[in-house]
Amino acid sequence: MYKITIATLLCLFTTFFAHSQDYSYVKLPTSLHNTDTYEKNQTVYVCTGAYAYAYHSNSNCAGLSNCKSEIKYTDENYAAYNMKRSPCCRCWSNTKYNCKDDAATYGGGGGGNDGAAAAIVAGVIIVASAAVLSNDIYAYPTLSLKNGIYNSSDLQLGWAFGFRKTFKKSALEYGVSFIRANSFELSTSGFHFNYVHQIFKPKKDAISFYVGPALNFVDETGYGGVFGASYKLVDRLKLDMRYELTTQTNNLKLGLIFNYQKRYLWQR
Repeated sequence: MYKITIATLLCLFTTFFAHSQDYSYVKLPTSLHNTDTYEKNQTVYVCTGAYAYAYHSNSNCAGLSNCKSEIKYTDENYAAYNMKRSPCCRCWSNTKYNCKDDAATYGGGGGGNDGAAAAIVAGVIIVASAAVLSNDIYAYPTLSLKNGIYNSSDLQLGWAFGFRKTFKKSALEYGVSFIRANSFELSTSGFHFNYVHQIFKPKKDAISFYVGPALNFVDETGYGGVFGASYKLVDRLKLDMRYELTTQTNNLKLGLIFNYQKRYLWQR
Protein backbone atom coordinates (compact mmCIF):
# COMPACT_ATOMS: atom_id res chain seq x y z
CA MET A 1 0.00 0.00 0.00
CA TYR A 2 2.87 2.38 0.83
CA LYS A 3 4.52 1.82 -2.54
CA ILE A 4 1.23 2.38 -4.32
CA THR A 5 0.71 5.67 -2.44
CA ILE A 6 4.19 6.94 -3.33
CA ALA A 7 3.65 6.07 -7.00
CA THR A 8 0.29 7.82 -6.99
CA LEU A 9 1.76 10.99 -5.46
CA LEU A 10 4.59 11.04 -7.99
CA CYS A 11 2.08 10.67 -10.81
CA LEU A 12 -0.02 13.55 -9.46
CA PHE A 13 3.04 15.73 -8.93
CA THR A 14 4.26 15.12 -12.49
CA THR A 15 0.84 15.94 -13.92
CA PHE A 16 0.57 19.14 -11.85
CA PHE A 17 4.08 20.25 -12.84
CA ALA A 18 3.40 19.73 -16.52
CA HIS A 19 0.23 21.80 -16.36
CA SER A 20 1.91 24.54 -14.33
CA GLN A 21 4.48 24.88 -17.10
CA ASP A 22 1.69 25.32 -19.68
CA TYR A 23 0.06 28.05 -17.62
CA SER A 24 3.13 30.26 -18.02
CA TYR A 25 2.26 30.63 -21.67
CA VAL A 26 -0.97 32.49 -22.32
CA LYS A 27 -3.06 30.96 -25.08
CA LEU A 28 -4.15 33.24 -27.91
CA PRO A 29 -7.87 34.11 -27.95
CA THR A 30 -9.98 31.14 -29.02
CA SER A 31 -11.90 33.31 -31.49
CA LEU A 32 -8.72 33.80 -33.49
CA HIS A 33 -8.14 30.10 -34.05
CA ASN A 34 -9.29 28.27 -37.12
CA THR A 35 -11.64 25.87 -35.34
CA ASP A 36 -11.73 23.46 -38.28
CA THR A 37 -7.99 22.85 -38.26
CA TYR A 38 -6.87 23.66 -34.73
CA GLU A 39 -7.01 20.10 -33.44
CA LYS A 40 -5.16 18.83 -36.53
CA ASN A 41 -2.24 21.25 -36.26
CA GLN A 42 0.75 21.12 -33.96
CA THR A 43 0.93 23.56 -31.08
CA VAL A 44 3.69 26.13 -31.64
CA TYR A 45 5.14 28.99 -29.59
CA VAL A 46 5.56 32.64 -30.63
CA CYS A 47 7.15 35.74 -29.16
CA THR A 48 4.71 38.67 -29.22
CA GLY A 49 7.46 41.25 -29.73
CA ALA A 50 7.14 43.65 -32.66
CA TYR A 51 10.28 42.27 -34.34
CA ALA A 52 9.64 38.55 -33.93
CA TYR A 53 9.29 36.63 -37.20
CA ALA A 54 9.31 32.91 -36.32
CA TYR A 55 7.22 30.25 -34.66
CA HIS A 56 8.86 27.54 -32.54
CA SER A 57 8.21 23.85 -31.94
CA ASN A 58 8.82 24.12 -28.18
CA SER A 59 8.90 26.79 -25.50
CA ASN A 60 12.56 26.10 -24.62
CA CYS A 61 13.91 26.85 -28.09
CA ALA A 62 17.04 29.03 -28.08
CA GLY A 63 15.31 31.21 -30.66
CA LEU A 64 13.03 32.49 -27.87
CA SER A 65 15.90 33.32 -25.50
CA ASN A 66 15.96 37.01 -26.38
CA CYS A 67 12.18 37.55 -26.41
CA LYS A 68 11.48 40.77 -24.49
CA SER A 69 7.69 40.34 -24.64
CA GLU A 70 5.32 37.52 -23.72
CA ILE A 71 5.59 34.02 -25.14
CA LYS A 72 2.24 32.61 -26.28
CA TYR A 73 1.15 29.47 -28.03
CA THR A 74 -1.22 28.77 -30.89
CA ASP A 75 -1.57 26.21 -33.66
CA GLU A 76 0.88 26.00 -36.55
CA ASN A 77 -1.76 26.87 -39.15
CA TYR A 78 -2.62 30.16 -37.41
CA ALA A 79 1.04 31.07 -36.87
CA ALA A 80 1.95 30.49 -40.51
CA TYR A 81 -1.07 31.92 -42.33
CA ASN A 82 -2.61 34.49 -39.99
CA MET A 83 0.48 35.79 -38.23
CA LYS A 84 2.72 35.39 -41.30
CA ARG A 85 5.42 33.68 -39.19
CA SER A 86 8.10 31.39 -40.61
CA PRO A 87 9.40 28.23 -38.87
CA CYS A 88 12.42 28.76 -36.63
CA CYS A 89 15.73 27.66 -38.14
CA ARG A 90 16.87 26.29 -34.78
CA CYS A 91 14.06 23.99 -33.67
CA TRP A 92 12.60 22.77 -36.98
CA SER A 93 14.65 20.16 -38.82
CA ASN A 94 12.36 19.88 -41.86
CA THR A 95 12.99 23.44 -43.11
CA LYS A 96 15.95 24.37 -45.24
CA TYR A 97 15.44 27.77 -46.85
CA ASN A 98 12.10 29.13 -45.63
CA CYS A 99 13.04 29.71 -42.00
CA LYS A 100 13.89 32.66 -39.74
CA ASP A 101 15.73 33.09 -36.45
CA ASP A 102 14.27 35.46 -33.85
CA ALA A 103 17.41 35.27 -31.69
CA ALA A 104 19.52 36.63 -34.53
CA THR A 105 16.94 39.38 -35.13
CA TYR A 106 17.19 40.50 -31.52
CA GLY A 107 20.97 40.46 -31.65
CA GLY A 108 21.51 37.29 -29.64
CA GLY A 109 24.94 35.68 -29.41
CA GLY A 110 28.32 37.33 -29.71
CA GLY A 111 28.43 40.90 -30.91
CA GLY A 112 24.73 41.47 -30.20
CA ASN A 113 25.28 44.63 -28.18
CA ASP A 114 27.63 46.03 -30.81
CA GLY A 115 25.05 45.32 -33.52
CA ALA A 116 22.30 47.03 -31.54
CA ALA A 117 24.51 50.06 -30.88
CA ALA A 118 25.40 50.30 -34.58
CA ALA A 119 21.72 50.11 -35.49
CA ILE A 120 20.91 52.96 -33.07
CA VAL A 121 23.71 55.12 -34.45
CA ALA A 122 22.59 54.44 -38.01
CA GLY A 123 19.00 55.32 -37.07
CA VAL A 124 20.08 58.62 -35.49
CA ILE A 125 22.10 59.52 -38.60
CA ILE A 126 19.17 58.72 -40.90
CA VAL A 127 16.69 60.76 -38.83
CA ALA A 128 19.10 63.71 -38.55
CA SER A 129 19.74 63.66 -42.31
CA ALA A 130 16.01 63.53 -43.04
CA ALA A 131 15.41 66.46 -40.67
CA VAL A 132 18.07 68.59 -42.37
CA LEU A 133 16.89 67.85 -45.92
CA SER A 134 13.15 68.11 -45.25
CA ASN A 135 10.75 70.99 -44.78
CA ASP A 136 7.84 69.50 -42.84
CA ILE A 137 7.30 67.07 -40.00
CA TYR A 138 4.01 65.24 -39.48
CA ALA A 139 2.24 63.08 -36.90
CA TYR A 140 -0.97 61.12 -37.47
CA PRO A 141 -3.12 59.08 -35.10
CA THR A 142 -4.03 56.10 -37.28
CA LEU A 143 -7.09 53.86 -37.51
CA SER A 144 -6.06 50.71 -39.34
CA LEU A 145 -7.96 47.81 -40.90
CA LYS A 146 -4.76 46.05 -41.89
CA ASN A 147 -5.09 42.38 -42.78
CA GLY A 148 -2.22 40.04 -41.92
CA ILE A 149 -1.12 39.03 -38.43
CA TYR A 150 -4.43 40.20 -36.96
CA ASN A 151 -7.99 39.09 -37.37
CA SER A 152 -9.27 41.10 -40.35
CA SER A 153 -12.32 42.22 -38.36
CA ASP A 154 -10.19 44.01 -35.77
CA LEU A 155 -9.83 47.77 -35.75
CA GLN A 156 -6.26 48.72 -34.84
CA LEU A 157 -5.01 52.02 -33.47
CA GLY A 158 -1.56 53.50 -33.86
CA TRP A 159 0.60 56.41 -34.94
CA ALA A 160 2.49 57.49 -38.05
CA PHE A 161 5.43 59.90 -37.92
CA GLY A 162 7.75 61.26 -40.58
CA PHE A 163 9.20 64.06 -42.67
CA ARG A 164 8.21 65.74 -45.93
CA LYS A 165 10.35 67.28 -48.66
CA THR A 166 8.07 69.86 -50.25
CA PHE A 167 7.99 71.19 -53.79
CA LYS A 168 5.73 73.78 -55.40
CA LYS A 169 2.67 71.54 -55.75
CA SER A 170 3.83 68.22 -54.36
CA ALA A 171 5.79 66.53 -51.58
CA LEU A 172 7.80 63.41 -50.82
CA GLU A 173 6.90 61.79 -47.50
CA TYR A 174 8.91 59.22 -45.56
CA GLY A 175 8.41 57.88 -42.07
CA VAL A 176 7.39 55.03 -39.76
CA SER A 177 4.12 53.60 -38.47
CA PHE A 178 3.29 51.79 -35.22
CA ILE A 179 0.04 49.84 -35.06
CA ARG A 180 -1.37 47.99 -32.03
CA ALA A 181 -4.38 45.68 -32.18
CA ASN A 182 -7.25 46.04 -29.73
CA SER A 183 -7.86 42.32 -29.30
CA PHE A 184 -4.51 41.22 -27.84
CA GLU A 185 -0.95 42.35 -27.24
CA LEU A 186 0.65 41.78 -30.63
CA SER A 187 1.80 44.94 -32.44
CA THR A 188 3.56 45.77 -35.64
CA SER A 189 5.58 48.57 -37.19
CA GLY A 190 6.72 49.51 -40.65
CA PHE A 191 8.07 52.11 -43.02
CA HIS A 192 6.21 54.17 -45.60
CA PHE A 193 7.19 56.30 -48.59
CA ASN A 194 4.62 58.47 -50.41
CA TYR A 195 4.53 61.00 -53.20
CA VAL A 196 1.54 63.34 -53.05
CA HIS A 197 0.53 65.88 -55.70
CA GLN A 198 -1.97 68.70 -55.38
CA ILE A 199 -5.01 68.03 -57.58
CA PHE A 200 -5.90 71.68 -58.14
CA LYS A 201 -4.71 75.05 -56.91
CA PRO A 202 -6.96 76.12 -54.01
CA LYS A 203 -8.02 79.61 -53.13
CA LYS A 204 -6.32 81.30 -50.22
CA ASP A 205 -6.94 79.45 -46.93
CA ALA A 206 -9.15 76.87 -48.68
CA ILE A 207 -8.96 73.09 -48.37
CA SER A 208 -6.27 71.59 -50.59
CA PHE A 209 -6.83 68.12 -52.08
CA TYR A 210 -4.06 65.78 -53.17
CA VAL A 211 -3.48 62.26 -54.46
CA GLY A 212 -0.46 60.05 -55.13
CA PRO A 213 1.22 56.63 -55.01
CA ALA A 214 2.17 54.97 -51.71
CA LEU A 215 4.86 52.40 -50.93
CA ASN A 216 5.30 50.76 -47.53
CA PHE A 217 6.82 47.81 -45.75
CA VAL A 218 4.92 46.18 -42.88
CA ASP A 219 5.14 42.41 -43.11
CA GLU A 220 6.06 42.58 -46.78
CA THR A 221 6.39 45.34 -49.37
CA GLY A 222 3.05 46.95 -50.13
CA TYR A 223 2.06 49.32 -52.91
CA GLY A 224 -1.06 51.37 -53.54
CA GLY A 225 -2.19 54.96 -53.22
CA VAL A 226 -3.14 57.78 -50.90
CA PHE A 227 -5.85 60.43 -51.16
CA GLY A 228 -6.32 63.32 -48.74
CA ALA A 229 -7.02 66.94 -47.95
CA SER A 230 -5.28 69.56 -45.82
CA TYR A 231 -6.39 72.84 -44.30
CA LYS A 232 -4.14 75.66 -43.08
CA LEU A 233 -4.83 76.37 -39.40
CA VAL A 234 -2.17 79.01 -38.79
CA ASP A 235 1.10 79.94 -40.44
CA ARG A 236 3.23 76.78 -40.88
CA LEU A 237 0.62 74.44 -39.35
CA LYS A 238 -1.91 72.35 -41.32
CA LEU A 239 -4.65 69.94 -40.37
CA ASP A 240 -4.41 66.89 -42.63
CA MET A 241 -6.80 63.99 -43.22
CA ARG A 242 -6.04 61.09 -45.58
CA TYR A 243 -6.95 57.58 -46.61
CA GLU A 244 -4.18 55.13 -47.55
CA LEU A 245 -4.83 51.80 -49.24
CA THR A 246 -2.03 49.42 -50.24
CA THR A 247 -1.57 45.66 -50.51
CA GLN A 248 -0.35 45.74 -46.88
CA THR A 249 -2.32 48.59 -45.26
CA ASN A 250 -5.81 50.04 -45.07
CA ASN A 251 -5.49 53.19 -42.97
CA LEU A 252 -7.45 56.32 -42.12
CA LYS A 253 -5.31 59.11 -40.67
CA LEU A 254 -6.03 62.52 -39.15
CA GLY A 255 -3.11 64.61 -37.94
CA LEU A 256 -0.94 67.70 -38.20
CA ILE A 257 1.79 68.85 -40.59
CA PHE A 258 4.24 71.45 -39.29
CA ASN A 259 6.54 73.41 -41.59
CA TYR A 260 9.68 73.84 -39.46
CA GLN A 261 11.91 75.31 -42.18
CA LYS A 262 10.91 77.22 -45.30
CA ARG A 263 14.55 77.61 -46.30
CA TYR A 264 17.41 75.21 -45.66
CA LEU A 265 20.25 75.99 -43.27
CA TRP A 266 22.70 76.64 -46.12
CA GLN A 267 20.28 79.10 -47.75
CA ARG A 268 20.04 81.40 -44.76
